[in-house]
Amino acid sequence: MAIRMGILLSLVMLFASSLFVEKAAAHILITDESSVHGAILHITPEDNPVAGAEATLYLNTQKKLLNTYSSANAVIIDQAGHSVPVNSEVEGATIVTDYTFPAQGVYQIVYYVQSNGQEYIFKHSQRISRGMTSTDTLRPQYIWAEVLFIASLVGMILLYIIVINRRHDILHSGM
Repeated sequence: MAIRMGILLSLVMLFASSLFVEKAAAHILITDESSVHGAILHITPEDNPVAGAEATLYLNTQKKLLNTYSSANAVIIDQAGHSVPVNSEVEGATIVTDYTFPAQGVYQIVYYVQSNGQEYIFKHSQRISRGMTSTDTLRPQYIWAEVLFIASLVGMILLYIIVINRRHDILHSGM
């Protein structure tokens, strides 16, 4: 009986502990083009950005690469090869960049870091699989159709008013 109670208690505790598990955030380790300096890239939310919503990219450098005189620039390159320069701020050993990925797809993130008189380039490919698709951003706008619809409604209302005002003349003109 005691063994059964022990097993039951263990199962209940195992189930209860699984309810309170925190999500683990994956971080991406990347190195510069010379493979000398490393950095960890973390992207909020949960290293899985949503297209159409702002994401914050944190590049934490290693080996004290950054100092108070360092600067960094980021460039985001989409699947078609269009590059967008993005403002970045150096905060201690971290480079912080805010960016809204316009649509789902694979993007190349490139950081150009100037420190101690040298330039270091960090590259990473990021897949965006949630949020707006590229067809959402390319959906055509039919403004001409809306204008034509409103103009037709106004024309029909004017025609109705004319018919009502001239109904006596219309009825007697046929005789």
